[in-house]
Amino acid sequence: MEAPALIRNLPQIIHRYKYAALILLIGLGLLLLPSRQEPAPPQTPQSALNEPSDLEEKLAQILTSIDGAGQVQVLLTEKSGQETLYQTDSQTDSDESGVSERSDTVLIDDNSRNQLGLVRRQDPPVYLGALVVCQGAGSPSIRLAVVQAVQCVTGLKSDQIQVVKMK
Repeated sequence: MEAPALIRNLPQIIHRYKYAALILLIGLGLLLLPSRQEPAPPQTPQSALNEPSDLEEKLAQILTSIDGAGQVQVLLTEKSGQETLYQTDSQTDSDESGVSERSDTVLIDDNSRNQLGLVRRQDPPVYLGALVVCQGAGSPSIRLAVVQAVQCVTGLKSDQIQVVKMK
């Protein structure tokens, strides 16, 4: 088509493709909108070691209430952190070529229109060992009471718990 013919037919072309152009403009406008979600800064392993966990703080607070234990500090080492298992829908199809299995995570919408996985189970962390530093660790009876208390909370065996005297 020549340029003068294109200019003459421009109103007909616009009329014919007005809805497609409108949808295209709306789509471009939506792409330019900023997203509302900001990614959380990744936590480095170094900073994770420097910050005591809630369990360590609670355990230290409880252990200080043991008669004769005095001031207490607790360090727990984890084999694996807390694990969250999500609910899934499984579908199995069979045909001449074989059996195919498909599994999808069940998603739910929260109040702010975000999709979250439906939590089926949360497994607690698995601990490797515990170090307890306390003022009263010189007494065998206090050491035993501290070891038994840490065993109850963490599920560790007594040989995985070390209790030492604070200076």
